Parts: sequence; C-alpha cells; structure tokens
Amino acid sequence: MVTRMVVNLCTCMTTEVFSRGVWTVLDTLKDPELQRLAHALPRTVLASRADSTTTKYLYSFRRWKLWAEAKEGINVFPAQDMQFALYLQHLAESTASKAAVEEAVNAISWAHQLAGMAPITTAPFVRTVLAGLQRQLAKPIQKKSRSLPKCCLPWSKMQEVRCRTYAYVPWPF
Repeated sequence: MVTRMVVNLCTCMTTEVFSRGVWTVLDTLKDPELQRLAHALPRTVLASRADSTTTKYLYSFRRWKLWAEAKEGINVFPAQDMQFALYLQHLAESTASKAAVEEAVNAISWAHQLAGMAPITTAPFVRTVLAGLQRQLAKPIQKKSRSLPKCCLPWSKMQEVRCRTYAYVPWPF
C-alpha cells in the first residue's frame, strides 16, 4: 500500500512524469468511469515498487529535479542523455558514492518507465558513464593478511610462539 508520505513526495513528480508520455492520452477521456480509472492509475503504478523503494526513488528524482532546475538549459523530464550524464558526474564528485549514482540511474529510469518511455539505462552513453563511475567509485579490495591462528601454525612455529609468549618451559609440559 502506498503511504501518505510517498503520495506527498509524488507531487514533485506530478508535473513532469504524470503529464507526459502515456499520460497525455488521459486528458482526452470524456467518459466519467474512464476518468475515475485514470485518476486511480498513478497510485497503481507507484505501487509497482515497495514503499521504501518508491520513497527512495522519489527523493532521488527530487534531487535530480532540484539540480536540473538550478542549471540553465537542463530539461528535468524526460532526462536527456548528456545532461543526465553531467548530473551523474556531479553526483559522483559530490558524494563519492557508487550507491548514490546507481540510485539516481534507477530512479530516473523508473520515472521514464512510469511515463511509458524507454528507461535512461537503455542509452549507450549513460550506460558507459555509469560503468566508468562504478569502477572509479569502487572500493579497493582489502585482502586479509596471511597470518594463521596459533592452532594452524606448523609444529616448529608453535614452539617458537610458545617460547616467546611465555617463559621458557621445556617441552612437553
């Protein structure tokens, strides 16, 4: 069930997503029953994801919208490949977070799908930028040291460790 908070967050999407793409056809409906069904449809498509995912995507869409509106010549929706790639670069530099970049791509792709448009991830350039940022932001693998616990040390090493750790005690105890 879509929560009230999700519905309130959705207002930032209404003018962009729910007025473009497949939604433009709804303005032509004259039948009251079809109008009622059309009015319920946004809530239904928002329920296509878990509430937590929808909330996360809506916050991410709002972050994209605020950034895009602050820049001259950037279209909020539908997102253009190069403009969105610039946003991803900005996001990577400002957050240094692979998760933030991936969330932005998933959120805008979802918004495009809600409007019946191709997801932004189908654009080859955006996929290439995403792959590059994922590699740049990946955390280096920290290999564990090869030290073994005392129980796994060779027999001669165990005697050395025992002798250094405790006062010399002749073997066996």
